[in-house]
Amino acid sequence: MVVWTVTSGRSRGPDPVRWRCPRSPGSPSGDVSSGRHRVRTRGAFVRRRHTPSRDGEPLLDGPYRVLESTRDREEWLFIDPAGDPTYVPLTGHGDLEERVRGLRPGYRVDAAFDWTDEEPVVRSLEVLEWSLFTFVPRADPVFEAARSCWEAARREGQAMNSRVTHTTDGDPAGVVYVFADQPGQRDLFGEFRDGVTPLDPLVDRLAQGEDPPFEAFVLDPADPYVVVYLVVEKGGTVADTVRDTYDLSAPEEPLFGTNTDTGAATDDTDDTEFDLGGAVEDLERGE
Repeated sequence: MVVWTVTSGRSRGPDPVRWRCPRSPGSPSGDVSSGRHRVRTRGAFVRRRHTPSRDGEPLLDGPYRVLESTRDREEWLFIDPAGDPTYVPLTGHGDLEERVRGLRPGYRVDAAFDWTDEEPVVRSLEVLEWSLFTFVPRADPVFEAARSCWEAARREGQAMNSRVTHTTDGDPAGVVYVFADQPGQRDLFGEFRDGVTPLDPLVDRLAQGEDPPFEAFVLDPADPYVVVYLVVEKGGTVADTVRDTYDLSAPEEPLFGTNTDTGAATDDTDDTEFDLGGAVEDLERGE
């Protein structure tokens, strides 16, 4: 029996209404606001090539969080600490092309680019953290821990809520966040998926007490909220249960463990059982 136990208690996470990606003060779209041109393309800034800064603002050049681009191109989306995107094509990187292709959504990387041409060319690449991000549209049914978390938020008139899940031994298994939809104003699921609203504040908070890599599952159910479930153990029982629930395959990771110990998981196994508190039975019945 797979089990998730849930403690009550709400953490004060970021306000989803005000949790916006920063932009340089006084910098209109398309202006040179730091050390590179930024061109607005399909609603996002894309850095092009090195130019002198007009305002002296330092450029935040990493580390980057890797996401899957939703544009109709073969490319990754790199998000820097300021929340600015860089679209990185999968080809044209010479000896590093296979390594670029081997990245996966959720990895945190350190990278250097050659901006001589229109598209960035990766000149160095190191994976700093091996976390995985998975985005699930039409994620129904929603597991009980998330449903109860949302119901508590509604009772209290809150736009967000969170709960910590624990093993039967009392060890943290993960953190569930729920965020109210804002129809007609914001597509919060799309913002998480496209990096407009980064997941890093939530991941970094979990990393204050647990060691990455983690797994993050972002669910967009039919109900009027978005679920972010951060799982402590990558590839563990809880992560596998979520994947089985939504018919998700674990991605192949050809690069995993190729760096020197940095962020790599150990081979230790954890046979601790978890309790979903009836949620698994509900999911099997499709309730």
